[in-house]
Amino acid sequence: NELSLEGNEVAKKILAIRGNSKMNGTYITGYRKQLIGDRGYQTYKLHAATTGRLGGGGPSMLTIPRDKRVKRMVLPDEGQVIVGADASQMELRILAMESQDPWLIEAFQPEAGDFFDLIMLQAYPELDPVQLKKVSLGEYTDLRASIKGTIYGKAFNRGDKAIATALGITLAEATKLSEAFIRPGSKFAQWRDEIERKAVSGESIINRFGRHFQSELVTFRNRQQVINSAMSFISQSTGNDLLLCAALEVEPRLHEWNARMMGTIHDAIYCSVPPEHAEAVGEFISQEIIASGARVYGDEVSFVSDWGIGNNLG
Repeated sequence: NELSLEGNEVAKKILAIRGNSKMNGTYITGYRKQLIGDRGYQTYKLHAATTGRLGGGGPSMLTIPRDKRVKRMVLPDEGQVIVGADASQMELRILAMESQDPWLIEAFQPEAGDFFDLIMLQAYPELDPVQLKKVSLGEYTDLRASIKGTIYGKAFNRGDKAIATALGITLAEATKLSEAFIRPGSKFAQWRDEIERKAVSGESIINRFGRHFQSELVTFRNRQQVINSAMSFISQSTGNDLLLCAALEVEPRLHEWNARMMGTIHDAIYCSVPPEHAEAVGEFISQEIIASGARVYGDEVSFVSDWGIGNNLG
């Protein structure tokens, strides 16, 4: 545990070696063994997770760890670059639309400003995020990180105590930030209560694409795990399906730029593109991601997408 590791440099080095060894064996040596020539062919699992996200098999971009050292081994075709576009805060925007919470919907309007700054104001009305950023960038950055950690933790239905421990903040602060996001008595809070009720009663939870939440028999032991999965099902499965619909629009047209789709990772699409066409393809993918959200939810909440260019997936 962390206490026994404190000051024990040998133990820390052993754990680091162990982690690197596993990374090398599974994701580097393991992936290289599955290559055909210099290319890896990934497989997809439509029902890999109870939360409705696409899964991967083989040398898959979906299962590769976040470690950028490993991501650097995923390369575009020779002479090309990787163009990646993702949906900004897609799952939070989906939660706003599904719950029809007026405050959340208003918070995602183009003129509303930064969502996490709005949560900061909700939790600490006496603070001015813009002024705090000017006066103490470090304090602003730390508070923003705590807000993001709390929001995404609550999206997975993590408890305030677990969030406080993970973020290194007090339980009182975690609760304050949690209630700034899930305002007690709000439509969003009521929607979450309804999802929990359906999860434990076995009632259908279905996303906009007809995907059903599936769970084993609910028992005393797995009850909380089932609730947690159900709570993240709508946002994750819908975000997954919106992104796949965008990918289906993107892929047939990539030949126009001599480009190809490399794969998707949850809320992002990655393509191998000639450098001279990178900007056009990036804009095109982002537009299709935004259009995919609009096809399902209309214009009540604007979906946003950003894109970037790199020489590798990292």
